[in-house]
Amino acid sequence: MRDQVAIESLEFLKQKYSFPPDKDIPAISTVLIAGIVYLVMRTKVSNTFLGIDFSSSAGWQRIERAITSLVQTIVENDG
Repeated sequence: MRDQVAIESLEFLKQKYSFPPDKDIPAISTVLIAGIVYLVMRTKVSNTFLGIDFSSSAGWQRIERAITSLVQTIVENDG
């Protein structure tokens, strides 16, 4: 079940962005998804990580913007 969510997330990204063929998108996605999973699990014991407050929508919005920035950088830097 979890792998299916990851596969759907990868397909979503592929539809939204045109990735350079030399980038290992499944590996990059694995690292991003694992980081998100870690943060979600960590919120069970602490609401903050590196000064980001995950008990507020603003904290999660910061993470969303960071992921968008990372993906856009991968797409734009194709060499």
